[in-house]
Amino acid sequence: QRTPVEAWDGERTVVLADFDDLYTAAPTWSPTGHVLFARGFGQLDLWAVPFDPQRMEATDDPFLVMADASAPSVSDNGTLAFVRGSTGMSGDLVWVLPDGTTEPIGDGGALVMGPIVSPDGSRLAYAGGSSPTDLDVWVRDLERGINTRISSLAGFVFPVAWSPDLREIAVMNFDPAKGLDGQRTLFLAADGTGETR
Repeated sequence: QRTPVEAWDGERTVVLADFDDLYTAAPTWSPTGHVLFARGFGQLDLWAVPFDPQRMEATDDPFLVMADASAPSVSDNGTLAFVRGSTGMSGDLVWVLPDGTTEPIGDGGALVMGPIVSPDGSRLAYAGGSSPTDLDVWVRDLERGINTRISSLAGFVFPVAWSPDLREIAVMNFDPAKGLDGQRTLFLAADGTGETR
């Protein structure tokens, strides 16, 4: 099954990287001029492809960034956050510092998946719940140390990207009860108030 990485400018779609062998997920723009994404099946690896958004084209071949890593998120200043090892984890949320040591940033709950840092670095959105089929999106205010649930939808919900103005988070929602029609992209208010669209 083909799993291309694509870009869309509102009018046209272009293929940035095309793979027949392995699943791709979580494409993320980096201000360094790359689209980062997870690639693999079972074990995921973090890949990147150089991309020029003005010309809407890949400018070089995709390359491996880090083995056994996934769920990339990049801040406006180019800081990269990602998950090492399994995409499911329990216990504390932590920063992994450049020297490999960890710094706790709080308890995310029983199961934490797909953390993404807000563009200004002040908040962290993640999927959390009791099992992979029962996930909601939570936002952790890193300064105040408060977790806020911003979704309550059937199935599971996974954060994809913050809006540049920090007001919304795009999420993927999948309701297995609806079969192939159960997958959709929604925009949730990042503070947990307001309408879902």
